[in-house]
Amino acid sequence: MNFLARLTKENKAQLLKTHLKSVAQGCVEVSPEQFREVAYYAGLWHDLGKYREVWQKYLKGNPVTQFERCHSAHGAALAWSMSEGSAIAFIISGHHSGLPNQQKFITRDFEKYSEGWQIALENAEKEIPEFKPEKMPDINLPVLRREFAIRMIFSMLVDCDRLDAMNFGKDSKTPYKQGFRLLDIFNGFNSLNVSDLNSKRSELLERCLEYSTSSRGLFRLTAPTGLGKTHSSFSFAASHHNHHKMNGIIYVGPFKSVIGQNASVARSMFGEDNVLEHHSGFDPGDDEKFKDYKFDCERWDKPVICTTGVQFYESLFSNKPGQCRKLHQIANRVIIIDEAQTIPLDFSLPILDALETLIKDWGCTVVLMSATQPVFERLEMCDHAVDIVSKKWASELFLSLQRCTYKIDLSGWDYSEIEDKLTHSQNLLIFNTVNTAKFCFEAIQHRPNSHLLTTEKCPAERADIIAAIKQSLKDGEPVTLVSTQLIEAGVDIDFPAVFRQLAPLDSIIQSGGRCNREGRLTDATTTVFSLIDNKYPDADYAYRIQVTQKILENSDALNKDCLKSIKHYFLGIFNKLRSGGEDIQNLRKIYNFPEVNTRFKLINDNKIPLIVPYKEGKSLIEKYKDRGTLVEGRLKIEASKVDKGLSAKEWREIQIYQGLFRV
Repeated sequence: MNFLARLTKENKAQLLKTHLKSVAQGCVEVSPEQFREVAYYAGLWHDLGKYREVWQKYLKGNPVTQFERCHSAHGAALAWSMSEGSAIAFIISGHHSGLPNQQKFITRDFEKYSEGWQIALENAEKEIPEFKPEKMPDINLPVLRREFAIRMIFSMLVDCDRLDAMNFGKDSKTPYKQGFRLLDIFNGFNSLNVSDLNSKRSELLERCLEYSTSSRGLFRLTAPTGLGKTHSSFSFAASHHNHHKMNGIIYVGPFKSVIGQNASVARSMFGEDNVLEHHSGFDPGDDEKFKDYKFDCERWDKPVICTTGVQFYESLFSNKPGQCRKLHQIANRVIIIDEAQTIPLDFSLPILDALETLIKDWGCTVVLMSATQPVFERLEMCDHAVDIVSKKWASELFLSLQRCTYKIDLSGWDYSEIEDKLTHSQNLLIFNTVNTAKFCFEAIQHRPNSHLLTTEKCPAERADIIAAIKQSLKDGEPVTLVSTQLIEAGVDIDFPAVFRQLAPLDSIIQSGGRCNREGRLTDATTTVFSLIDNKYPDADYAYRIQVTQKILENSDALNKDCLKSIKHYFLGIFNKLRSGGEDIQNLRKIYNFPEVNTRFKLINDNKIPLIVPYKEGKSLIEKYKDRGTLVEGRLKIEASKVDKGLSAKEWREIQIYQGLFRV
């Protein structure tokens, strides 16, 4: 009989041997040479279960049990029978339901789901004589690098399998691999006026381009805020990419607001069609564009990807086919980690280990970029990083480009005193918690042109507030912004006076980066203050502040010894957090993919998203109120978009008008 892989409603059939050979060849095309044999047999064996008569009857509409309907366990059983612990077994077993744990292969359920695999093998070998190799291929790497390779080849299989299904019957087929695409760059500073600051920006750019012909590996880009690190890092990445004929660039930013801002920079440098901005707040436009955008987000097959740390890091440690599909597209790219200090320290070991594995086994270059560079060497990680900006020059930059004077007042302010401290007409006040920011805003909101910015505001309102403030600052109008720390990292905003509630040292310095950003003033100040009733988000945050207070006892800590203070701060933090993510590393060593996925969640607090009645949010609440629960005029939609019958585009529209509220 002719064994089929699929049968359309129009009775158009794809032969199973054609599908398996196509997927196997696709996996080979996208795999580095050392993994090609494993990738090939994962592709060739992934649908072995379809070589059973009962499954062929199911394809033609006959009723079968859930065990008979399964077709992924059979190839996994073949691999496991040839070599217990086989990488191919994990890859095939999970290509529909997710990467399993090692115990799955010795359960009674697995035996039932894979029943008949020997008969399926006999049928497969009649159609494909070379179906089974003489020697079982495997991944010969240390355990953590092997575990990561399983994830990457799993990604290849998922993508090639879905692409072959999508391409079936089409005249125009999406290729498995696009190949090297040249990225043209330009000098992004030619249009700027000549000044000391801009000459330093040009020097930074030149330094980045000089290092771009270096061998692939790990780099650090350390420089003060406002020095054009975004332009320079993209220029380094593009030149490095072209020099080594790599597959593209991935920019990883800390927040969605930063992603949007820097994705615009990328589009201006590389062209609209070459850049994918992947985060929940991005609206690609009409239905047709959204369909293409959704496909691009699943595959990441664009030269330049701009995404969030949450999306990037959680994808590295997911076991879900949909989230993992794009992973192999990370290979052979330049990865820019912006605001490297925001790498979650509780997960630092697995994240840094994965980045180093991407360099060692998958042809990547990683750039850790920050004004407050973490001392990851304390974790015995990243000690081989190349400094694009030498430590000596970085120290000189921090001193010569000190654009504000830090003042420390830890006497303990009351909310009623804060307004008296605001001697300038344009002020930025940053607090550690939403409630503290709201209490302060209540005390000063009568000031002209005052604004409150917190995560309770939806992304649409936050964008409008920032745009209005930038215009007021440009026009020289009085303006006061009270914000939580979401304003700190990467937001291009420039106040003459900043007030920062006592916080971890890296946050204080990032806050200072919003003060006199362009260096036009001579009397700009960033004041660090404490409140009578300081409230901190959690115990870890409080510990970091304790380390910071000790450093601030030195009056020159921020004004003269900034780099030295940053180093001491991270050494103090890592003394306590040397085991950040060690439990996840241990789970990876025993190939417990589901539990790693469960534990690796970067956002895990007691806040829930609610649609707020801001602009179009009002009509969305009215439109969807029967699908959710009203909470003080805001709408909570509990179930997923699938359960509630919402399209992905509708769900994305909802997210633009959601704020986060503590429950």
